[in-house]
Amino acid sequence: MVVRAYLLKFNMSTTRLQAKQKIKFNHEHYLHERENPEFLDRKNLVQRIRRQKLKSEKIENSKQLELLTRKVANMENQAHIFESVIREQKGELDHQKKMIADLSLERFAAFEVARHMVNKWNRRVELNINAVVENEKALYDMTGLSRYVFNEISNRIQQIKDVMPNDLKKKYCAPTKLDQHHKLYITLYWLRHYPKDRVLHWNFQIARSTVTRYIRRTLALIYLAVRDTIVWPTKQEIENELYHWNQFLPEQWKDMIFVIDGTELKIHRPSIAEVQRKCFSVKHKQAMTNVLVITKLNGEAVFVSRAIPTPSDQRIWNLLQLRKKFLLQHFGVIADGGFTPNTAKSFPKIKAVKPIKKPKNEELSTTEKEFNRTVAQLRVVVENRFSRAKSWMILSGTYRHYSLVKSNSIPVDLVIQTVFNLSEISIRQTPLRSPYWVPPSRREDLMLDLLPNELPRSVF
Repeated sequence: MVVRAYLLKFNMSTTRLQAKQKIKFNHEHYLHERENPEFLDRKNLVQRIRRQKLKSEKIENSKQLELLTRKVANMENQAHIFESVIREQKGELDHQKKMIADLSLERFAAFEVARHMVNKWNRRVELNINAVVENEKALYDMTGLSRYVFNEISNRIQQIKDVMPNDLKKKYCAPTKLDQHHKLYITLYWLRHYPKDRVLHWNFQIARSTVTRYIRRTLALIYLAVRDTIVWPTKQEIENELYHWNQFLPEQWKDMIFVIDGTELKIHRPSIAEVQRKCFSVKHKQAMTNVLVITKLNGEAVFVSRAIPTPSDQRIWNLLQLRKKFLLQHFGVIADGGFTPNTAKSFPKIKAVKPIKKPKNEELSTTEKEFNRTVAQLRVVVENRFSRAKSWMILSGTYRHYSLVKSNSIPVDLVIQTVFNLSEISIRQTPLRSPYWVPPSRREDLMLDLLPNELPRSVF
């Protein structure tokens, strides 16, 4: 430990001695250089360079300061300009806010007055609809249906809505300004009188696009409610018809219990050239669609075809293959001269009757004329059926909503099927022909066979 302490003390003293010698050397060297003139010149040069640097730095700083001062002055001027502009804009904005507030108050007052008038008108429309529905005669004049049938259709529509899938409920059961009762009335009024959209708009205070949407959706519901009215009869029903009518028909007319004919519905000219050629009627000089209808002898319809753009009844007969309904059957059909139920190549033949065509440059015999007269008397019931259906004005005029391109148009097939089913309801209540109707050629024979007291009053 003593040796270590001695060595440490020796090293420290040696270090001090070296440091003193170095300082002494540097001081002597400085004194020597100081007396040297070159050293003085170099020193003065260094000082002069330092002064020039300081001077140049001061100049640069003064220039920068001057530039900064100018920028600050410009910014202050711009700030004053901006403040004045903002002040003016704020004044204009306050003025505009005041004007908007006054105008909004006026508009709000006008809107409230208009809303009050619309609500008053809507209540008046609802009261008018309710008054019409409650009045039996007024309801029949407006819709062509009795109040009992109107309520029955409304109940069926509600039942259809209850069993609808959820995706269809969003479309057909969404809450609207009018309830289902009122929309049913508007749709039936549209079918019965076929007014234009703007007439419905002013009568019921509903936008034209909205009323069209109401009609399109409600029409589909009405069709679902009444589509089972016109159906092809069962075998038992056909047997009953045969048994009933064969008592009154002449011998050569036995089993002829159905009548077929076609009716045309005017439409606007389609935009597709090919469809234009197909649906153009040379007879009427008008674009038309054709519908075939099969009825019983009392006028009740059992089949209504879809609307096909062609004026030819025979073409629809072939296209729909209606011959199969009478093939190998013991009942027949009565047609007009536009049909050819049995061609030369068709086999087996079906029971069908049509008028005898007049030969060229010849006259029909008395028997043939009497035959044609009987055909006309039997098949006039289908013309009466068309007349009853076309009492709904949508079928008697030109159908304005026919389109093969627009997806939101009202399909003509939907309209035809709905109207024929609705008119069938009224025909079931008031038949076109008495069940005891007898052809005029058969009446004399029937008078000889039956006692006068046994004849119903409606026979003649």
